[in-house]
Amino acid sequence: MHRKIKHLKKYIFKTDIFCVQEAHGDLAILRKHLGDILAKFWAFCTFYGSGNKGGLITFVSKEACPNFDDFHEEVIVQGRVLLVTISGQGGSQTILNTHNFSNESNGHLCVSDMNK
Repeated sequence: MHRKIKHLKKYIFKTDIFCVQEAHGDLAILRKHLGDILAKFWAFCTFYGSGNKGGLITFVSKEACPNFDDFHEEVIVQGRVLLVTISGQGGSQTILNTHNFSNESNGHLCVSDMNK
């Protein structure tokens, strides 16, 4: 696990948005091992639950987006599809973080799925 965290830290501080797939664990583990990252990034997560399947984490820089109230997070499919929207005076940006979704749903993700 420490090798993966070191790899994450090598890249995450060079960007404002960073998406992770195959994230295993839960919020407590995230806080324990990534405290220095969480000091500088908001983290939006959906974990698949028990078993050997990973989930998703979308990190957004607090420097680029300091106001947490500008975010809207929606889990479309637990552990597989996470939608994060950032809204501000100048417009909005939507981040769709997905992982192995097509393997479990025959590759179909409809707009109606995102409107649930």
